[in-house]
Amino acid sequence: LAALWMHLEKIKRRQPENDILLHGIQATLIGYHAAIFFFPNTFATSLIFFVLLAFCLHISSEQQPPLHSNQYKSVQSVLISVLVIALLIPFNWYFVLQPLLLNRQINITTNIADVSKCESALAKAEGLTTQGTFLNYYANLAYVDLVSKCIEHLPASLASLRSGPAGGSNQTNELSQKAVRALKQEVSVRPTEPRTWILLGGYTNNLAFFEKDPAKKAQLIANARDAFERALILSPKRQELFPEWARTELIAEDYSSARQKIEQCLSFNAENAFCLFQRAYISIKLGEISRGLQELVQFRSMDGRYE
Repeated sequence: LAALWMHLEKIKRRQPENDILLHGIQATLIGYHAAIFFFPNTFATSLIFFVLLAFCLHISSEQQPPLHSNQYKSVQSVLISVLVIALLIPFNWYFVLQPLLLNRQINITTNIADVSKCESALAKAEGLTTQGTFLNYYANLAYVDLVSKCIEHLPASLASLRSGPAGGSNQTNELSQKAVRALKQEVSVRPTEPRTWILLGGYTNNLAFFEKDPAKKAQLIANARDAFERALILSPKRQELFPEWARTELIAEDYSSARQKIEQCLSFNAENAFCLFQRAYISIKLGEISRGLQELVQFRSMDGRYE
């Protein structure tokens, strides 16, 4: 980056009429390197970088006279080359190879989970979240996605979350505890990401649902509400926030608040099947049987409805 920057500065002095173009290339190079400090490198960002690099070399080849062979063999050129290579080795390892290796391991764990070997997949994934690199945020979110996939594979896990502890309830609770631990680390590092707060509230809902101690249950419900309130501040029109928040109020048996959250959900998308079903359920729980049945009819008429 420094070598390209200095080279572009030299070209700017020789071509003052191209100052804006060359300055834009310099700014784009800095933006690219700033971006990969926070997110893994992708094909799109790599393509942009190599196109910029090729353009810089093209400009350089047009402006520089051909060098004699003895110039390449100078001691100064050799030392500079060695220094650049020495700097590029740790840079490429940390910012290029490590993201690729991490992504490979995440894909392996996902494939293992797809064949219902969640215990092995989660054990591998937990090792990825303890590497202590700048990629921990990405690794933790991948781990949480893996937990979600494993919960879906549990027998009767969805039924237990609706009607009461059954089948895979203990495993669902254990997996939710793991997800909550990972997400708490995430929000401490990146507290401005609304999706992380929504996920934290959702998995805290699972813990509250299975908790039998009234005091602990009330605390978990309060924690879930706090997570959703933070997500609301960060992204007030995020549709997926309100169904999970409504589930918090259902667990707390505050049906009026739950209905309010469902109505907010439907205000963003009147055809959200999950919210339509929850609205009918809340009406029935409040004793409004006629209204609930009408809402169930509306829910049943939806294509691809929530099952």
